[in-house]
Amino acid sequence: MAAPPTITVHNLAGTFDMNKSKSDQTALGPTLKMQGLPWLIRQAAIYSSVQVQLEHFTDEYGVEHLDQTQISTGGFRQVENRLLNGEWGEAEIQFWGPIRGITKYVKISEVEDEYLRSGWLDEGEGDVIWDFTESLTNGWDAAQVWGFALVDGERRHVRKIVSRKGKEVKTMRIVKANEELKK
Repeated sequence: MAAPPTITVHNLAGTFDMNKSKSDQTALGPTLKMQGLPWLIRQAAIYSSVQVQLEHFTDEYGVEHLDQTQISTGGFRQVENRLLNGEWGEAEIQFWGPIRGITKYVKISEVEDEYLRSGWLDEGEGDVIWDFTESLTNGWDAAQVWGFALVDGERRHVRKIVSRKGKEVKTMRIVKANEELKK
C-alpha cells in the first residue's frame, strides 16, 4: 500500500510490511550472511513475512527517538532503538551483537554515496534519515538512507542500504507497505 502524505521522515510512526516483490530480495541473504547472521535467522528473513513497527517520538529531554521492532513469521523479533540526534552510540542488537551507530536527518544532496542518494522524492525540506552502523566484533558496516520514493507509481517508505566488509560490498533496497491502510 502507498504511504499517505501524512507519513514522512519527520512522522514515521506506524506499522509497515516488507514488500518482498518490490524489494531487492536476492540481496538480502548474501548481505545478512556477510554480516555474520546465522543460517536459520537468514532463512527466516528471506522466506517469512517481516513486519516493522516504528515508534517515532520526542522524549522529555527533547531527544527524538525512532524505535523499531521487526517481527517475522514464527515470532522472530528484532528490536533496534535509534536516537535521531547525530551522536554516536553503542548498543547490543540481538542478532548482530555489539554495534556502534549514528542516526540523523540529512538533506538528500548531502548523501555522498550515489546509490544511497538517488531515487528519492524531494518532499518538504528535502530531508531523509541517514543511519550508519558498524559491528564492533564482526568487521562489517552499513550505511542506510530512509525516505520515500515512487515505486510503480506509488509513494512508498523505502530504505536503501550499502553494507561493507573488507572489499565486499552489498547494496539493497527495501520497500515497505503501510499496514494501517490495509485495515
